[in-house]
Amino acid sequence: NVTFPNMPCSGISLVAMDVAGEQQIDVVSNLVKTRYTIGGKSLGVELDDEHVRQQFGSSCGPCFPQVESMGEQQGVCCNSCKDVQTVYTHHKPYKWESHPLCQHEAVLVDPARLTSIKEGCNLNGFLEVNKVAGNFHLAPG
Repeated sequence: NVTFPNMPCSGISLVAMDVAGEQQIDVVSNLVKTRYTIGGKSLGVELDDEHVRQQFGSSCGPCFPQVESMGEQQGVCCNSCKDVQTVYTHHKPYKWESHPLCQHEAVLVDPARLTSIKEGCNLNGFLEVNKVAGNFHLAPG
């Protein structure tokens, strides 16, 4: 259970390694990242595309929530960042990186975006590792 009061969840990764040379890079299983405001209020759990799809269920997520003048496309749902990227390739003036569902992927493309995300993060969970000496690192990226 570790809290970073001024680092967004999309900017934190967990790496584990042991003396036998086995590495686990960007560990996400058994780990929950909870987003927080700078003031400490919970914003909810950071979700990957599969969890986002489960959360939306059969509902249809908006493709252009930040552009009021852009009508939603008939029959097109944006329930994951991959959906958003597919739709945005046909609408060049708009960038998929600005869509709320793509915040994590946008940081991976341009790490400088981390400074614009004013959030904190709590990591809670456990690692499954071999019974040998080793260590883990929480690192930006």
